[in-house]
Amino acid sequence: MTKAQDKTRVGWIDVLKGITICLVVFNHTSEHLGIEYPCPEIIYSLQMPVFYIVSGMFFKPYANLKSFAIHKINQLLVPFFFFFFFTSQLPLCVHHHWSLWESLSNFYYHGPAYNWAIWFLLSLFEVFFLFYAITALCGALFRGNLKVRVAAVMVLSFMIGIGGLLLSYNNIKFHLFFDTSMTAMPMFAFGWWIKNYTEMIGKVQRLPKLSLLVFWGG
Repeated sequence: MTKAQDKTRVGWIDVLKGITICLVVFNHTSEHLGIEYPCPEIIYSLQMPVFYIVSGMFFKPYANLKSFAIHKINQLLVPFFFFFFFTSQLPLCVHHHWSLWESLSNFYYHGPAYNWAIWFLLSLFEVFFLFYAITALCGALFRGNLKVRVAAVMVLSFMIGIGGLLLSYNNIKFHLFFDTSMTAMPMFAFGWWIKNYTEMIGKVQRLPKLSLLVFWGG
């Protein structure tokens, strides 16, 4: 992949990521508001895997950890805390009571009670940093062998994912959704692999737009 290709945005990936984000928000909102819609189990089971796979397609190397951290903080943590503090004001409107410490502690132990839809921003932030650490480690260990490096990244990601599944199976929860982030690692790595080491993106990009519309509409 050339530098020019790397800088080119793939339109349908952006659209697909936007659709999955809207589905996450809609499903959490409809659940609280009692809104019914067709096939909720199917949509709910597919939305997050697709979201993490597409997010993995957007992973790219940075010059150093500092530039990577600054970009992800601005991209994910800033929106997360904006919506968190905005929605945490709801108790003040409903119960005429609000405590910053209470809101933070409730989120840490139980999640964002007044806006469940924002949890994925924090989880995605954790996934990006986990994957950054994996790629940095494998890059240092297997610098001269691309195939071994890619294989090591995938194996480590799947091992972390299996660990997350075992935690879920045993009903062990980590704070700040870290167990969910662990479970998402194989999906994220799969998206990264598809984007950088296969020709699938180009093949889909060359499909007629009408075919894509029929595919997503069906």
